[in-house]
Amino acid sequence: MIEEPASKESSGQAPGLIPTDQAQYLTHVVKSLRGREASTKAKLQNEGWEFVSQTQGKLRTEMTFRRPKPKSVGAYLHRGWVAFRGLSTKAQRTVTAGLAGLVLLVVVLSVIASQGGNAPAATATPSVAAVEPSEASSPVPSHEASPTSTDEPTEDPTNDPTDEAEPEPAGTGEILTTKNNKEFAALLKTTDTCGDSVQNFASKYEDRTIEFDGSISAINNHNSYKTRYDIMISPGNKGSISTRGPNFQFRDVNMLNLNLSGNAPDYVGLDDKLHVVATVDRFPSNQCLLLIEPVSTRVR
Repeated sequence: MIEEPASKESSGQAPGLIPTDQAQYLTHVVKSLRGREASTKAKLQNEGWEFVSQTQGKLRTEMTFRRPKPKSVGAYLHRGWVAFRGLSTKAQRTVTAGLAGLVLLVVVLSVIASQGGNAPAATATPSVAAVEPSEASSPVPSHEASPTSTDEPTEDPTNDPTDEAEPEPAGTGEILTTKNNKEFAALLKTTDTCGDSVQNFASKYEDRTIEFDGSISAINNHNSYKTRYDIMISPGNKGSISTRGPNFQFRDVNMLNLNLSGNAPDYVGLDDKLHVVATVDRFPSNQCLLLIEPVSTRVR
């Protein structure tokens, strides 16, 4: 979802919020991709915004919402003071006396509570009673306690086959990362995007899941589609100026196929930084692209 201010903001106003109707309402202008209007509208209405109007464009729809502007504490105090001044002198004295009595009651209750919380009387008796059982148990001969320590077998832990099992080697079922797979760590540092190392990795780990931080180095429409894309991702944060690592590519995907998670935007673009979890597909050597299928994608 893309939020843009409808006009120039006044000083102190948050972006996208415009005071209208003599500061009685805040206006929220949102630009959403075509086809996502219903979900955008439902989301903002759940947050307390009232739908006003929408204008459809070729790719995006501009939607306008509003909600009453919250009043400050000072405004409520001012209204209370005006109401108090409007009372008769007798009524003002009655209200003042009532408030004073309420403040006094709060102070008295606070003092009582603080004194009650510091009273240690209840702790004296249990401490004496706790000593007596220990003194009664002290004459027990030490040789009677020793058999209890031998009741537990000392050999069982070493005979348990689960304790002797070694950790599962990385690469047999785990998600491949730079921390558990040396080949993947080396792959992300390569500068030969068409080299044998990329081909060998794709062949060896086909259909395996990988996880890494990357950035979008190129994004284009897939063939003649307007909402399906070929997205190339390079390791690291340099995006379109990246010079290392293979050319990973999500081919023929829409934004829903990326399975965006967390505080996900409606779409991603060039140089956006991503945390990618994907499966290895194949490596067409004539294209120098390592194709991967998205599992989950998070914008960093």
